[in-house]
Amino acid sequence: MEELHAPDDNATVETRWCQLRNVVQSTVLEGLGCARRQHQDWVDENDADISNLLAEKNGLHKAYMDLRTDATKAAFFRCRHLVQQRLREMRDAWMVRKAKEIQWYADRNEMKKNQSHQGHL
Repeated sequence: MEELHAPDDNATVETRWCQLRNVVQSTVLEGLGCARRQHQDWVDENDADISNLLAEKNGLHKAYMDLRTDATKAAFFRCRHLVQQRLREMRDAWMVRKAKEIQWYADRNEMKKNQSHQGHL
C-alpha cells in the first residue's frame, strides 16, 4: 500500500486531494479487486476486448481529470466516441448472429431450442 506522506507545505490543496484520491483508489483495488458481473451474452463473449477498451478510456479520463488541457480533453473524448462505436458494433454483430441462430431453429421447427435462445435477447 502506498503511504500518504506528511503534507508538503508547498503543495496545493488540489494536489493533496489528488494524492489522497490515488492512495484510496489503489488501496481499494489491491484489497477488493475489480468486480466481475454477469452480463448479456454479447458482453460476456467480448469481455477481454471490452475490458481493454474501457481500461484505455479510463486511463485517458484520469489523465484529463489530472491535467485539464485541450489535448487531454480531445484525446479522452475521441477515445470515448471510439469505445462507444466499437461497443455498438460488438452488440450489433452478436444480435445478427443470435437472430440467424434463432431463425435456423425456427426453420427446422425446433421450437423448444428456439424459445430458450429467445430468452437471451
